Amino acid sequence: MLLQPIFCNFLAIEKLNLNTEIIQEYCYDEMRYDPTGVVFSNYGGWQSKKITGKEIPNCISILFNKINEKLNELKNTLSLKQEFYPVVSDAWININKKNNFNYSHSHLECTLSGAYYINYPDNGGKIIFKNPIAQFPYVFAPSIFENYNIFNSPEWNIQPESNMLLIFPSWLEHYVEPNESEEDRISIAFNSCLKNTNV
Repeated sequence: MLLQPIFCNFLAIEKLNLNTEIIQEYCYDEMRYDPTGVVFSNYGGWQSKKITGKEIPNCISILFNKINEKLNELKNTLSLKQEFYPVVSDAWININKKNNFNYSHSHLECTLSGAYYINYPDNGGKIIFKNPIAQFPYVFAPSIFENYNIFNSPEWNIQPESNMLLIFPSWLEHYVEPNESEEDRISIAFNSCLKNTNV
């Protein structure tokens, strides 16, 4: 029997080769400059204001250029007519200490979103994507499955690594488990929007 996937979702994963020490130093400098930060999906930890649109160091420009390259690859794969502009419409830093986590959320009013992990310690907590089919839990209880796969999983867990880039559809709901390490979990999250051709 042919099992044909339909209405497929995706998560793009790429291991980069950037100098994480320099990027991490920039993140801590931003936290020292603005120690209160903002609160959106984070429980504890520190989240910066948007870092796009202001003077940024070369290390962040290099990161954004790499994200740009990967977004353009996805643009072709998804057969999108429009360009991403600006490529990274907004970005922010996340520094999560022990027991800090992120509530379930999605990124509205953009097309693709992602996270680049600068420092991911052992026991840093997984990022977990929720099955977007609203009726799924009402039909398929977890107890009926012997093993999970792409067709029957209520959630999809990703174990990040330092220097890892993740890109996913902005509407895909996700959360991040508590950091159980004594070491900080540090990432830069971002959104990207398609160019508005009506302007």
